[in-house]
Amino acid sequence: MDALGREQPLAGGGAALGFEPIVLNGGLSCSWLCNGIDRAADHKLGIKTNAFGLIEHREDADRVVQYIREDGAEPGLWLPWLLVRY
Repeated sequence: MDALGREQPLAGGGAALGFEPIVLNGGLSCSWLCNGIDRAADHKLGIKTNAFGLIEHREDADRVVQYIREDGAEPGLWLPWLLVRY
């Protein structure tokens, strides 16, 4: 969280694994997996997870976040977080 607070860019050389929608409520609070939103995104939006259980494309992650905001899931700031393996 310190790097996020300082708005530091990602370190180079990593491999992008995919995006995970996570809600911020004074800190990282809950994943879309906590609420079963991954299943709803598959059923209602046709968005499937990749081999890592993450959303492959940013555009799809943005669509899921919009769905969460409109559906009234857990309140807070939902954002698509890119997970990177180093």
